[in-house]
Amino acid sequence: MNDRPAPDARRALRRCARGFALLALAIALGGCALSPREAQSRIDRLVAAALDEWRDWGRQQVRFDADGGLCAVLPDGSCRSVDDGCGRERSSRHCALVNRYWPGVSRYRHPCERTDLCEATLPASARTERTEPWSAAFVSHLYRRAGFSVLEFLFSDTHADYVLATREGRMPLFELLAVPVAPSRGDLLCAVRGPGKAIGPPMIDWISAQWSARAFTPMHCDLVVEVSRERGVARIVGGNVEQAVSMREAPLGSAGRLDWAPPPAPGWLLVLRLRERRSDFGEMAR
Repeated sequence: MNDRPAPDARRALRRCARGFALLALAIALGGCALSPREAQSRIDRLVAAALDEWRDWGRQQVRFDADGGLCAVLPDGSCRSVDDGCGRERSSRHCALVNRYWPGVSRYRHPCERTDLCEATLPASARTERTEPWSAAFVSHLYRRAGFSVLEFLFSDTHADYVLATREGRMPLFELLAVPVAPSRGDLLCAVRGPGKAIGPPMIDWISAQWSARAFTPMHCDLVVEVSRERGVARIVGGNVEQAVSMREAPLGSAGRLDWAPPPAPGWLLVLRLRERRSDFGEMAR
């Protein structure tokens, strides 16, 4: 008696086995990437959240002055650097907005007892009151508003934490791309600040998070809300930029790419990008 399946049955079994293998692969990869529709929906929500916050803060624009430093465009049209203790984060109208961002990442709360002291320049007689940097708390707030869960994004008060989590594969919905790279709407542009600002793209492995044995790397990240290839700029929104949620433009180089440049340039080092599935496993299984 021949126990072997007939040729047609064998072919059917092979198709079934191939289908199960592809289904298993799709399930495995599905947790590491979003469908194009879901990815676009998340990006739309991220950008909408960033623009909502920027409008709530009075639509502050920031640009670079002649010396390469940042300056905020003030109501009188002048562009001035904003001292700690001044600006919108210390105004009675906007100060409390910072405390939208801390819950979920820190017990710290932004002090709002002394407000409306100065628009840009701290008076010589005033005491400087430094506050905790809140740009990473702002970014975490945006991702939470956009519907990301704690299983998808590492909400933190330090940018290096979610950069390192992505690098180590603990945020598989995201990928890290070193510059030069063409930014896209919804990307997070990140740079190192402080003494490590000269870290270039080949040194991304030097970035360390709060849980690392080494001291963590101070960073800053802004969200891309629009890319204009024609003008050669990416419009980005970030928190704690000249003491507010501000918008600025990151110039793009050849082929619309973001390039690294040494100080005093911002030194954009990498892009944190949402992964998107590009294969239709249903078609492959046929």
